[in-house]
Amino acid sequence: MAVIPGKQVTMEPMNNEHQYSPLPESRRRTIVRLVFLIYFLLIFEGALRKWVWPEGNKFIFFIRDPFVLLIYFLSWGHLIKRNSSRLLSFSMNLAVFSLLLPIIQTSLDWSSLLFAVYGWRSYFLYIPLIFIIRDVFQKKDFELIIRISLWLTIPVSYLVFHQSLAPSSDPINQGFGSAPGEIFYSMLTGGMVRAQGTFTSITGQVMFIGSSLAMLLSSWILPPKERPVGRIVLVLASVAIISMIGVSGSRSAFVLAFIVLLFTQLSSLFWLRRRESMRAFVFPILIVMVGAWIIVSFYTTQFETLAARVVSLSSENTGYLSIGEIVLRPWGDIEGAWYAMFIAPVFGYGLGTGGNAGMGFGGVIAEGEWSRHIIDLGPFLGLAFIVLRVAFVWVMGREAVFATRSSNNPLPLYLFGFVAVVMFNGQLIGQGAGNGYGWIFSGLCMASSKIAMSKKSS
Repeated sequence: MAVIPGKQVTMEPMNNEHQYSPLPESRRRTIVRLVFLIYFLLIFEGALRKWVWPEGNKFIFFIRDPFVLLIYFLSWGHLIKRNSSRLLSFSMNLAVFSLLLPIIQTSLDWSSLLFAVYGWRSYFLYIPLIFIIRDVFQKKDFELIIRISLWLTIPVSYLVFHQSLAPSSDPINQGFGSAPGEIFYSMLTGGMVRAQGTFTSITGQVMFIGSSLAMLLSSWILPPKERPVGRIVLVLASVAIISMIGVSGSRSAFVLAFIVLLFTQLSSLFWLRRRESMRAFVFPILIVMVGAWIIVSFYTTQFETLAARVVSLSSENTGYLSIGEIVLRPWGDIEGAWYAMFIAPVFGYGLGTGGNAGMGFGGVIAEGEWSRHIIDLGPFLGLAFIVLRVAFVWVMGREAVFATRSSNNPLPLYLFGFVAVVMFNGQLIGQGAGNGYGWIFSGLCMASSKIAMSKKSS
C-alpha cells in the first residue's frame, strides 16, 4: 500500500502469477472428460482404423485433434499456472518460430504445405495440453484413469494372445482393408506376428504396456486402503500385463518394463514409511520371477521366437549383445544428430519429412528422433527442440523425485520412469501413438506430482 497525501493508492503486485482467473468446477470437469476421451481414442483409434472404418484410416488418425482444440478453447484465459511456465513459454516461442519454416520450405520445393502442417502438428499441437492436464487433474481423476486402464489390460491381453498365434493375413492382425498389406502391416519375427493389440503399430502396444505397468506398480505399492482398485483386479491386471509382454515379440516391451521396474526399486530410497519402502524394493523382484515363470511356461513359442531374433540381430550388429545394443542406442542417436547438423539445410528439409509419414512423400528418413529434428527443422531450431525435450525430462524428473520423497506417493516417479524414455529420445514425433502417449503422459506425470505435493501440504 502506497500513501499519497489526500489519496490512497493500492499498488498491484509486480509479478503476473495471478493474472488467470480460477477455472469453474463445471468447466474443469468438462476438460477432464475431454482428456479421458482423447486418452481412449489414443488406445482405440487403431481399432477403428483396422476393424471399423479402414477406408477412413487417414481421417481417424487425426480424430483426437478437434478435442484437443476444444480443450484449448475451454481453458483459454483461465489456465496456465506459474510453475513450469518458462518451459511453456519456450515451447510456444519455438512453435511460433517454426511457423515460418513451412513458408520457406515450400518456396524451395522441399515440402508441400499440407505435409508441413502435419509436421507442425506432430511437434507442437499437444504441448499446451501437458500444462492443462497438470492444472485440471485431481486425485479422483487419477484414480479413475488408473482403474479403467488396469481393467482394459485384461481384454487387451486376450486380444494380443490370439494375434500372436494368428497369421499376418488374418483380420485380427491385418484388419479389414481392401487388400492384404495395403493399409496395415503386421510386423513379423521368425514367422510370428508381433502383436499390436488395438493399435496399428507395435509402438502403440509397447506404450500401452509400459504405462499400464507404471499404474499397476504404483497401486501395488500403496497401502491397501489407498489403492484405486482391489486386490483381485491387481492380480488379474498383473497376469494380463505379463502376458502382453510375453507375446509382444518386441525387445522394446521388455526394456520399457525393465526401466519401470527399476524406477520402482529406486523409489524405495525415497519412501518415509518403512513397509512401503520394503515393498517397493522387493516387489519388482517378485514380478520378474513370476513373470519369467509365466512367460517360459505358457508362452514358450513366442519367447523362443523373440530370443532367436535377438540372437540374429546381435550377430548382425557387430556382435553386441542385445542389452549392449539397447544401452548404446541413445548414444547412436546423439551421434546421428551430430552428423545431421552438417548435412541438413539451415531451414531443414521439411517439417515431418524425417518421420514415418515422410516415406510416402519422398522425405529424408531418419532412424533416430534427434536426427529427425535436425532434418525436419534445421540445425538451429532442431537443436532447440532437442533442448526442449531434455528440459521436459529434467523438470518432470525433479518434480517426481521431490513429490515421491515428500508425500509417500510412488505414482509420480513411476510415471516418470515410463514417460522419460519417450520424451528423451523415444518415438515422440515420428510415430502417432508415441506422439500421443508422450505428450499426454507428460501431463499426467506433472499432474501426479502436483497432486502428491498438494496432499502433503494439506
